[in-house]
Amino acid sequence: MTLTADTAVVPTRRADLRRLLFAGLSTAAAIALFHQFAYLDIAVSRLFFDPLGCADAGGLPCTYFPAYESKALEKLRFGLQYLHLSAAVILAVWVVRRYAGGARLATPGFAPALAALTTYAVCLGLLINLVLKEHWGRPRPFQTDLFGGQWPFVPAGEISSYCQTNCSFASGEAAGGFWLVCLAMLLPRRWRMAGMLLALVTAVLTSTLRIAFGMHFLSDVLVSWLLTGFIFLASGMALAQIANRSRHAVADRSQA
Repeated sequence: MTLTADTAVVPTRRADLRRLLFAGLSTAAAIALFHQFAYLDIAVSRLFFDPLGCADAGGLPCTYFPAYESKALEKLRFGLQYLHLSAAVILAVWVVRRYAGGARLATPGFAPALAALTTYAVCLGLLINLVLKEHWGRPRPFQTDLFGGQWPFVPAGEISSYCQTNCSFASGEAAGGFWLVCLAMLLPRRWRMAGMLLALVTAVLTSTLRIAFGMHFLSDVLVSWLLTGFIFLASGMALAQIANRSRHAVADRSQA
């Protein structure tokens, strides 16, 4: 299977299965690593926390992440957030128009684009925002007693009942940023490397801001990246297989 917009869909190979297995194992390994060495999450978030900013709180709970107070950084955060959302809308319009014009999965470039769109809907819309963030229960950094909040720190991989909704694990915005990297892989070859570098900078900046604001731990954003990559690979493989079978079915009917 080739996930590029300028090539036709070819059958899934063992190499693709190995990549998918590697992505899945990497996701599990990242969760296990941050669970075992929980101080990594704490140490990185502490870089952005200023306990002196709580000196005038009069003993009241105070979570002071200076970056969160910056209006410029908040505007940048919203700009980055709408960047991947806008890209998803444009891609959806392109897919609908191509489909209305007669494109199907076996059409070069159509299956990879549909895989990217499926990844956005399944990973960001369903898995992260509707399942994990609503049911995993991991408190955000600013909500923990390590940073002036009311709840204890929960290591990566552990489900808790402290946070009830819109919780720390995982990061939807970090997943959206890395989704742009996946999308850039579909660009024509002459633009692909530049697009991937630009998308990677966007993903890193988006994820760093979420940590700096005290909204996510390092493990939240890294696992979001890995989940996005895993679902992108899985979607591409599945759609490539369907397209290949459809193409063979059409060829068989034409020869009958």
